[in-house]
Amino acid sequence: MESLGNKQIIALLAYYEQLLADYRPYIDSLNVFPVPDGDTGTNMYLTMKSVLSAIEGLNGITNEVEEPKNETGKNQSKNHLQDASAEESATKKDPTRKAQAQKAQAIYESAIKGAVMGARGNSGVLLSQIVKGFFTHFSSVEAELNPQAWVEGCVEAAKSAYEAVSEPVEGTMLTVIGDISKAGKKAFEEDKDIELAELCDVFKSAGEKSLAKTPELLEVLKKAGVVDAGGAGVLLLFDALTFIVTGRSADPSPEVKVEVLETEMKDKKETGADLGTRYEVMYLLHTTEDQIPNLKKKWQPLGDSIVISGAGEIWSCHIHTDEIGKTIEAGIACGTPENIRVTDLHEQVEHSDLHLHSDPNTKTGHTQITQSEPDSEFIFLGGFADVSSDSKKSANTQIVAVGQGRGIAETFESMGVRAMVLGGQTQNPSAEVFLSAIEQMEADEVIILPNNSNIIAVANSISTTTKGTQKSPAQESTTKKSTAKKSTGQKSGTKKTIQVVETKTIPEGVAALLSYDPETSATENVAAMAQAKDGIVSGQVTKAVKDADAFGVKAGEFIGLDAKDILISSSDLLSGVIDLLKKLITPAHELLTLIAGEDAPKSVSDEILNLIAGHYPDLEVELIDGGQALYHYYIGLE
Repeated sequence: MESLGNKQIIALLAYYEQLLADYRPYIDSLNVFPVPDGDTGTNMYLTMKSVLSAIEGLNGITNEVEEPKNETGKNQSKNHLQDASAEESATKKDPTRKAQAQKAQAIYESAIKGAVMGARGNSGVLLSQIVKGFFTHFSSVEAELNPQAWVEGCVEAAKSAYEAVSEPVEGTMLTVIGDISKAGKKAFEEDKDIELAELCDVFKSAGEKSLAKTPELLEVLKKAGVVDAGGAGVLLLFDALTFIVTGRSADPSPEVKVEVLETEMKDKKETGADLGTRYEVMYLLHTTEDQIPNLKKKWQPLGDSIVISGAGEIWSCHIHTDEIGKTIEAGIACGTPENIRVTDLHEQVEHSDLHLHSDPNTKTGHTQITQSEPDSEFIFLGGFADVSSDSKKSANTQIVAVGQGRGIAETFESMGVRAMVLGGQTQNPSAEVFLSAIEQMEADEVIILPNNSNIIAVANSISTTTKGTQKSPAQESTTKKSTAKKSTGQKSGTKKTIQVVETKTIPEGVAALLSYDPETSATENVAAMAQAKDGIVSGQVTKAVKDADAFGVKAGEFIGLDAKDILISSSDLLSGVIDLLKKLITPAHELLTLIAGEDAPKSVSDEILNLIAGHYPDLEVELIDGGQALYHYYIGLE
């Protein structure tokens, strides 16, 4: 095979999506820190799933291609491709090269849109830029994609990925795609007649070598004894290309042997600390009967009261869980969920019950969260779709903030936030989710507070043109790079002005909101909010989800982190919080904001306040019952 046409391109993308699904646990396990946010594989998989969903939306395109098969003829992808003979039939009906070129352009444009709009997390954003680079170049190629097109496309993919990062870091997926592109270019320059199969070998060999050397380029990887997770995901793209060209299947995913911490849910049940899991998740699942055992297997560790009933291709699914996102993702992996509903079994958010409704116009079961009270002004936006709100709020500039937990939502609302996108560690919303909230803002200018370092790239991705660096007065004096990005929304299709204050934690978001004035412009707000958040020292306390010998941490221990590193570990929550505070507090600090999560006992919070009062009598303390999952405490000092 010396070139790839429409059929092979879709097969390639489908196989790559399947590889990411298969390798997802392994890639997620390559997390450097033993905190509950190892989601690189998940983010890359969901980004590629968005690509395939966008292409599936093209009338008559995916009906023309066959399922990729390995040497034994076994199907390698699911639900995306059909029999090869369909393409011959379609070609007879419309044999013109122009028609095929038009279909190719539609595929390329849809792939780019699906990647950009569906990107999740830093790794998903970079993958979307790689996809964008490839298909933007392919759009300029009039014939089928030969070795030269793949070499030049790979160069553009690497360029696009690097340009998306203000300060590229080597030893990451950037290095891997960069090394692959350089090797491909060199091989083509030396042999203009190189066959596509040979080029695949060049790509794969370069990628494997590059991935292996990532620990030597990034000390944190070397310390943790892992290769870069995003780089591993990039390499799978070239495994998929090799399979389509040569028929050689990718190696099976390595077995993941990670001692995963038992959930707080199980701990609570054993101790009788509460009444059980918090959420009831229900949805209809369009799938085949042979996928039901797989869904049950995925759901077993996530909760209880599992009931799945149905027949044929429609199944009613019910579970009680603390893992809303994972239960829905399990459905997506097995079919197409719709009519999704989530009920809080413990307590209702003050302003609304959160009900998720399927969007009947999408094939992917996208959902929306609406509010049950017609007079409510606060939008709660789920990580999977659209929203609606039944009231208006007048302001020149409005805020969309990322967070989770009842208390955090109430705090944000009291500080003027217009919409909260449900997200954070392990739950990275896509660009599409942000835009669905922004389009419902009444103001023409909107500011996004990502409140998580892994969500900043997605927030910035919906910007159109960066209008230079936006600096706070403090940043001007120290010539630091901007943490506020401005956009005019053209790339994303919105007419609104969108700016991002790059808050990395919830305490930074809270501090930024103290300087928010809805009556002034976004530009004025961004300058003030960026300065406010820059004065915050953040910390957080959670449980280690795995052993990390490099940090002297065992699974199940409480660990305290600042913005860069693990500072403490302790078998006791109270001791861990106090030890972390001792490392973070300085004589210059005047205010401590302590945000307690859903797993933080009130008795521990009370004891922390007593100890702080005794050791730091001049430090003002504000305790917020945030209700966030996974992290027992967020800490902000200013």
